[in-house]
Amino acid sequence: MPPIAFLFKGDEARLSDFEIILDAIFKAVLEMNSEYSFHVRSGSILLTSFSQRTTAVGRGRVFKGRGVSYILSDDKELRAILAVAFAASAGNLHHNLEVQTLPAMLLSKPIDCVTVSEIPLFCGDSIHKDLTNKLPAYLGCFEVDRGDPLTLELAANLLIPHCHYQGGTLKWIVPSDHGPNLPADVEWASKLSFSSIEMTVDDPPRISECKLSLMGQRNAKLLNQRARRHHAERVLTALLHNTEADQEEFEIKFKKEEFGRANVRKLYEYSLNEEHTKADGTPGPGQAKARLFRLLLGITRNDWLFLGEQLASGLEEAHPNQTRKSEWGVQYDITVPVVGRNGRTKKVLCSWIIRPGESPSLTSAYIAHKADTDEQGLLAGLIVARSQTKEFWRQYTKWLTSMR
Repeated sequence: MPPIAFLFKGDEARLSDFEIILDAIFKAVLEMNSEYSFHVRSGSILLTSFSQRTTAVGRGRVFKGRGVSYILSDDKELRAILAVAFAASAGNLHHNLEVQTLPAMLLSKPIDCVTVSEIPLFCGDSIHKDLTNKLPAYLGCFEVDRGDPLTLELAANLLIPHCHYQGGTLKWIVPSDHGPNLPADVEWASKLSFSSIEMTVDDPPRISECKLSLMGQRNAKLLNQRARRHHAERVLTALLHNTEADQEEFEIKFKKEEFGRANVRKLYEYSLNEEHTKADGTPGPGQAKARLFRLLLGITRNDWLFLGEQLASGLEEAHPNQTRKSEWGVQYDITVPVVGRNGRTKKVLCSWIIRPGESPSLTSAYIAHKADTDEQGLLAGLIVARSQTKEFWRQYTKWLTSMR
């Protein structure tokens, strides 16, 4: 049995409407088959969950204390694309909706949603008929495609859970510090033939995904390419969370559009240079790093692009660690699995810096774990005998385009 979502005009809904909605749901269930098991969630369809971007973070004084701040910017073009994608998914399976008008409504007014996690379609149709007669704010219902990650999140898992129902028993979700009495908003339930009404502090599990449907494949690609958090945003978020409260005041701003190709020339000059020396002419720390790359991965100074492409691709997935602000910019570390010329894979710790108005620049890289790893990087399947060959760059360009 699929999840069924019921949509409402949020700006026309009344406080008492939620009780009417629950009454319609449970009347239909109790009349048809009281042995069903499901839970109910509600909330707004928040396209901004995927279209908002963190573009700046800061730390400063708030009155006599210290506080943190961040700026969110909405990608309006992406939000419009998401509205169309959501409406197409809602109209792709069983539904009672005017799908053509739904994108414009999603973009112009709040749309509320109440979702039942698992009931038969004919039961959903009965609830639809009841709500149509009772609530002017009601828009219609649709079967939530569990094979579509976009719609499953927006119309189900991002909503607030309210209650469980199983075999005639209603369990209302309350805070852990709630008293022994049922809350007032469950009074409607006393008029229905539940075998028992109880309270619980346990939220239901997320509604599980199925194998991607055709619509789900398209929307999963949309989320991965357009709605995924960019490296710049992850660095900003990590900086805000990792910076100690007693550090100096600061504000950092940068956007995805400010990033060009990552600078990895430090590999040639430092991490793969077995002749690296300090300013005074004595052997530098780059020599030891370079020897390990040669001995463990078969990577030499001539392979700096081969290694650099793998480290740069790691920016797309790895979580920034040890993020800190310095006088030169924002510095952080990531760990990337690297395939060597000898076919072995090892984890490489690389340090990066983002200076104002510049793309990420590599400052250091070394093999952090001498043991082999089964973890694979994004470019693992594209690595060939020589990364400078035309075939490698053709495949790399194709991969890079798909990530934008």
